[in-house]
Amino acid sequence: MLSAIIVACIAGVVSLLSALFAWKQTVLVKRVEAATQERLALVNAQTQAAIETIKTEHERSKNAFEVAIAESGPVEQALSTMWGLIQGVKDQVAATVRLDESKVDRETLTELAGRVKEARSTFLDIYQSSGAALPDTAADAAHGAKNIFFDIAMYTQNLVAKGGFPRRLSDEDVRTLWKQRELLTSCQRVIASERSDIRMRQFHKYLDILLPSVGGKAGRLSAQEAPPSRRVPSDNTIES
Repeated sequence: MLSAIIVACIAGVVSLLSALFAWKQTVLVKRVEAATQERLALVNAQTQAAIETIKTEHERSKNAFEVAIAESGPVEQALSTMWGLIQGVKDQVAATVRLDESKVDRETLTELAGRVKEARSTFLDIYQSSGAALPDTAADAAHGAKNIFFDIAMYTQNLVAKGGFPRRLSDEDVRTLWKQRELLTSCQRVIASERSDIRMRQFHKYLDILLPSVGGKAGRLSAQEAPPSRRVPSDNTIES
């Protein structure tokens, strides 16, 4: 009888211990599940925040590019017009100098002076309206071209005043006109280069404002990575 009681007591204790162990395991499992859910929620929140950040950065980059296009457009147009005016004067000078082989007349030089003055007047209007928005190097080149226009017009008028037409231009006259044409080419190259770079420079500027971390990296592009500047053929000799 006593043995049966002892066995029953032992069995009861074992059952109680088993129940307590099972309860403890259940509590641990629930705690692990709660911790896992909490971590998953945190990861999801961080992922969503990262996605929103990427969306924001993309939108800011897009806005920066749109602003850069809008702001650089008028400057690009002004530089393009300046480039074309310089090219027109260069062509007129080259045509006049080459005509010297068969002698030039008063009308030819008068036409050259008139076209240069007209180009200079248009150039001045563009320079005055867009000068403040031009990059420093482009503004300097435009200012230089404007002065060269004036020099060519004055020099040509002096040639007209000498009279004696039709006649050949002196070697000094040819060298002077061609040297001024080469100086215009130098100004033209700078303007062409600035026109090629203005949009990307504006983009980097606004990207730095709207998104410094990305803009700073974009602004540190090496010369090899940057878009090539537009080149203008050199004119070092007078073609026959």
